[in-house]
Amino acid sequence: MNYEDLIGSLLAEIRTIFLAIIIINVLYIPIYKRCINGFLDPLLIVVVFASLANSVPFYLYFAGLMRTELFLFILLFEGCFWLFFYKIHIRFKYEINEKTRKNENLLVEKVGLLSIFIVILLQLYIYRLNGIPLFNESRFTATGGNDTIVNLLQRIIGPFNVFLSLYCFYKIDSRKKKGYFILLVILGFSFLSGAKSFILRLISAYFYYNIFYKRKIPHVKWYFILFIALTPLFILFSKSDYALNAYLYRLIGNGDIYWNAVYDDAIDHIKIENPIINQTHLLWGPFRHLIGFTPGPSDMAIAGESIMEYAYSYISGVPNSRLPVLGWIYFRWWGLLFAMFMGWLVAFLIKKVPNMFNNSLISTFYKASFYSIGASFITDGYLGFSNLLGVIFFSMTVACIRLLTQKNNMVTLSIITINYNNKKGLLKTIDSIKEQSFTDFEWIIIDGGSTDGSVEIIRENESRIAYWISEHDKGVYDAMNKGILHANGLWLNFMNSGDTFERKDTLRNVFSENIPESAHFLYSDTVSEMQDGNIKISYQNHLKGNIIHQSSIYKKQLHEQYGYYIVTPKIIISDLLFFLSIPEEYFHKVKTIIANFELGGISSSGTWCVKQKMCALVVYRKMSFGALYYKYLLLMIKGIVRKIIVWFRTYFIGK
Repeated sequence: MNYEDLIGSLLAEIRTIFLAIIIINVLYIPIYKRCINGFLDPLLIVVVFASLANSVPFYLYFAGLMRTELFLFILLFEGCFWLFFYKIHIRFKYEINEKTRKNENLLVEKVGLLSIFIVILLQLYIYRLNGIPLFNESRFTATGGNDTIVNLLQRIIGPFNVFLSLYCFYKIDSRKKKGYFILLVILGFSFLSGAKSFILRLISAYFYYNIFYKRKIPHVKWYFILFIALTPLFILFSKSDYALNAYLYRLIGNGDIYWNAVYDDAIDHIKIENPIINQTHLLWGPFRHLIGFTPGPSDMAIAGESIMEYAYSYISGVPNSRLPVLGWIYFRWWGLLFAMFMGWLVAFLIKKVPNMFNNSLISTFYKASFYSIGASFITDGYLGFSNLLGVIFFSMTVACIRLLTQKNNMVTLSIITINYNNKKGLLKTIDSIKEQSFTDFEWIIIDGGSTDGSVEIIRENESRIAYWISEHDKGVYDAMNKGILHANGLWLNFMNSGDTFERKDTLRNVFSENIPESAHFLYSDTVSEMQDGNIKISYQNHLKGNIIHQSSIYKKQLHEQYGYYIVTPKIIISDLLFFLSIPEEYFHKVKTIIANFELGGISSSGTWCVKQKMCALVVYRKMSFGALYYKYLLLMIKGIVRKIIVWFRTYFIGK
C-alpha cells in the first residue's frame, strides 16, 4: 500500500479511527488514574501512543483490509496484556527505601565526569563516521544494522546519556554551574540528532530525577499541558490538505506494523523457530562470537523488518515490532499466554524493580532504566532487551569505578551522627561539622526513620555525606553499630544530633597534639550548656569511668577486639560498658576540648542510668562496694528529699 492509497483510505475511515481512539482511551482510564504519575510520566506518552497504534486494527478491519481472525487476536491480546499489567501494577506497593550506599557521593562525581567524557567523545566520533543527523538526508542514514560499529556505539552511549541527564539535574539542584554546562551539552547533541521528540528525553530524565531521587511527582503549569493538547487542532484546522494528511499519517504511525502485516498476509509468512532466542537477540547478539554460539536463520530476525521486506521487497525504516504481532508470529493463539506474561513483566519492571534499589543517584539511574525498559516493551517487543545491554555495560563501568574508589577511600576519621526526630539539633550539628577546618574525615548519618523533616535536611547536605540511611532501628546503640559497620575511617567519633564540636579547629588541634603510638582511645573534658544558659565543664577521667562518646575519638579496630555496643532495651550504658572493657594503657586524654554536649539524652536522664553506671563500675573494679553502698544511699536520700520538696510546694505554696 503506497502513501497515496493509505491516505485515501485513512480519510475514508477517519470517523472510525477517531471513534476507536476515544473508545480505547476510555478503556485506559483506570490505567491513567492508577498507573500514571503526572503529565511528565514517560509511561503516559507510551500509553497514549499505544492507544493510537491500537486504533489501526479497527481502521484496517472496517476498511476490509484485515481478516476477522487476526483482528480478534489483536483485541484479545491487548485486553490480556493491559488487564494483567493493571492488576499486577496496583498489587505492587510503592515502598520508600531511604538506604544509601556508603561513599556514593564520591562515586557519583566520578561516574558523572566519566559520562561527560564518554558522551562527548563517542558522539563526536559517531558524527565523524556518519555525519550530523540533522544535516543528513535522513537521520537514519548509515546507522546500519545490529553489527555496525555505529549501532554498537549508540547502544553504549545511551545509558551514559541517561545518567548524564540525571547528573545534570542533580548539579542544578545543588546550584552548581556545572549542571547548566551539562544541560547545554545534552540539548546541543539532542538537537543535532534530528529527532522531533528530542526534548522528550530530557523531560523523561527530569521526571525520573524527581520521582525516584527527590521522591515527589513533578508538576507542570496547566498552560503547557493545554498547548501540547491543542497542538493537533492547529493542524486539523489548517487550510493545507498536505498538513491534514501528514497529521493523519503521524497519528496512526505508531501502528504502521499492522498495515504492513496485512499487506499480502505478510504476517502469516514470517516463521521464527526460537521465540525466546529471537526476542532476546539484541541482548546477546553482539557477544555470540565470544560465546561460540551460531544462531539459526530466524534467530536474529526483526519481525517488523521481515514483514516489510516480505510485503514490499525492500526496507525503508523499520516499523515497531509490537507485542501482538510478535505473539501471533511466535505462538498464534497461544500468544495470549505470551500477552499475560508480558503484562506481568512490564508491571514488574515499572513498579517492583525500582523498589529494590537504595536511595542514591546511581540507584536512580537503575530505577529509571528499568522503568524505561518496561515501558519500551509496550512500544516494541525487542526494544527492552536492546536497552538492557547498555545498562549492563554501564553497570560494569560503575563496578570498576566503585572498586577503585573503595581501594582509596580510607580516611583518618569517621564522624557518625545519630538522629531521630531532632531536626533542630541536627541542623546545629551539621553546621558544626561543616565548619571544621580539618577535612580528612567522612561523615555518616544514621536516622531512625524521622518524620519531622530531618530527612529533608539530610538530603540538602547529601553532597557532604559519605553514607546515610533513614529507617526504624532498635535504639540508639543499634544505630551506632550501623554507623560503625559503614565507617572507613581509622578513628571514630559519635557527634549526635544536638551535639557540636567545641571550636572550628577542634579536630585539627586534636590530631596536631603529640599523641603516643600506644593511644587507641582519645578523650577530653566536655562543655555542657545548662538550662539557665550557664556553661559547665565536665572533667572526664577514664580511671573513674567518666567518659562520654561525644568527647571521644577512638580507633575502629577496638570494636573488632572488644565487640560492638550491646543492643537491648534494659541496658542504656552500652557505651560505658564498651569503654570499660578497653585496657587502660590505650587511653590518652587530650588537652583540646572536643565536644559541646547537649543535655537530655538517654544516658543523662533518670536514676536507672545512674544505678546501671554504679553497678558497671563495681564490676570493672572502678568503684568499691563501700563506695557503691554510700553513693546508692545518697541517691535514695536525694530522691526522698526531692519528693518532699515537691509535696511541700504542691500542698502549701500551691494553696
